[in-house]
Amino acid sequence: MKKWLTTPERPRLISQSFGIIIACAIALLVAGSGFLSATPIPKGVLGTSYAIIAWGSHLGLIAIAVWAIVLLPLTLLVPIKKVVIPATIIISAGVLATVLLDTLVYSENRFHLSPLILQILEPTTFFFGIGYWIIFAVFFTLLTKRMSEWKPNLIRRIVPISLIVAGQLFTHLVHIWADANYYTPVTSFSSALPLFAPATAKKMMMKMGMLDVEKARRMQNLAALAAAQDASKLTYPLNPLVRNSQTVPYNLLLIEIDAWRFDCLSPELTPNLYRLAERSSQFLTHFSGGNSSRAGNFSLFYGLPGTYWKYFDGLQKPPVLMNLIQESYHDIQILPSATIVRPACMDKSTFAAIKNLRLETKGFETPWQRDSVITEDWLSFTASRAQGNKFFGFLYYDCPTAENSPPEWKNRRYSQSGRSEKFDNYLRAVNYNDSLIGVIIEDLTAKQLLDSTVVVITGDHSQEYDDSKQGFNGHGSSFSKWQMQTPLIISWPGKTPATYTHRTSHNDLVATLVSELFGVKNKPSDYCSGQSLYAKKSWSWLMGESYHNYAIIEPLQVTINHPGGSFEIRDSSYKQIPLYNLNRKVLTEAMAENGRFFGGRK
Repeated sequence: MKKWLTTPERPRLISQSFGIIIACAIALLVAGSGFLSATPIPKGVLGTSYAIIAWGSHLGLIAIAVWAIVLLPLTLLVPIKKVVIPATIIISAGVLATVLLDTLVYSENRFHLSPLILQILEPTTFFFGIGYWIIFAVFFTLLTKRMSEWKPNLIRRIVPISLIVAGQLFTHLVHIWADANYYTPVTSFSSALPLFAPATAKKMMMKMGMLDVEKARRMQNLAALAAAQDASKLTYPLNPLVRNSQTVPYNLLLIEIDAWRFDCLSPELTPNLYRLAERSSQFLTHFSGGNSSRAGNFSLFYGLPGTYWKYFDGLQKPPVLMNLIQESYHDIQILPSATIVRPACMDKSTFAAIKNLRLETKGFETPWQRDSVITEDWLSFTASRAQGNKFFGFLYYDCPTAENSPPEWKNRRYSQSGRSEKFDNYLRAVNYNDSLIGVIIEDLTAKQLLDSTVVVITGDHSQEYDDSKQGFNGHGSSFSKWQMQTPLIISWPGKTPATYTHRTSHNDLVATLVSELFGVKNKPSDYCSGQSLYAKKSWSWLMGESYHNYAIIEPLQVTINHPGGSFEIRDSSYKQIPLYNLNRKVLTEAMAENGRFFGGRK
């Protein structure tokens, strides 16, 4: 035992295995150069420095992490040269081949490698990967022979590790600053690297009084923003939009209820919304593009999978829909109850081009008070607006997700009540929001605006209370219908009231508004992933996103990809399927859709 503990071979093997890993780290810079070509290096001293240092230190960190987590413990436990050196060669070659393969996959569809992605790769891709692995293994074997006489040297280990740590510290600190100050030359690069998650602290800085977000938005470097967008390979829309007319026939009012369940539209619970639905277009099988506020709002305004969010957010590129709104409407009122900075993340994407943007409703502690205030603010707007100007309004209610309502709502009970106190609180909040929206509908009617306004009412996502009996609650935790499906009501002047049962999504809402309200002649695929809601054509699959993972939703199954790379398949009732059948065609289509706006003009 003592001999095993004090063997002189251990320090030498540690030094040799570390030397091979450093060589691997250097080789990763060559293999990973494809990430820089897929996501061009931003212009400007800070942007360029950030991209290069983030790229180099992160790839180096991957190599060092593999050595520290796998090879160092192996060397300490089994200080045998015939075990340690071959293992180091095989693992280093595997890491290098994997990164090289990842650059090819990322360049094609903007997804990094994962077990789910591996399911759709062609066999030739695997053969190439194995070929790379063998070539790199031979390279490291020859290199090892040259390093066989290396003696333990602490400096050889400290210097590379110190450089990587310093690079990572610089990377994350700069990204925190850039994210808080809307500096796109930095944030536009942050989605390029595998396993890369640069730090953010905007919400915390706001709470601590360290950041004035409104001032930061006003001071953002517009020249740098334009340069970042020009340098990006994101092509959106795919073709220039062509409109029938620059004017729109109707006003547009979009009312969004945070976490509104699809089964919470009824005469008892939401009498005002129910009456409006009866004389409007009502879509009974409507899905958000995600189970979270960020993904739900992104799909609502962009009509694209939420996996695109990081690119649009990094570039601060607004959606086609908002561009048309700003071109067409003189009066724009954006009234969020809670902050739209985080978790909704709309300040740098959806509303990036809106000046003097209202980021939150300040001065009130509870969601029900804020919801009341945005209602009053809207009524003030309709009372004082110039009669000849067409308007766009966006009201974002917050009570249901917070399960919050006024004290006088405390003893109210509904037909669904009694399941749990949290669910009762949720129902009270939905009922309270219905009362506020009812006032808005009455106001529009009284001012004879309802006949000249397209009114869209929906949720950003849904809210679960273990409805699937699988232990999932709230939102952002599952991709079942209980977190994805939400009501959609559209009061559209001139359209015959009807109830639609085909499967629709927020992606389809964008296609409908852009083509039918704004008169854009382009096919919807030029700017979104949906089709007209009134085409009565159900989607065959839908990509849903959360904050950290995504899913491909089909009528009979859901394929969930987890952050660590694992995936699982669940059926329509959200029970896990142990023996699943992956639909390779659907997976291929979904991956292609995620990379479609990086392919240039069509």
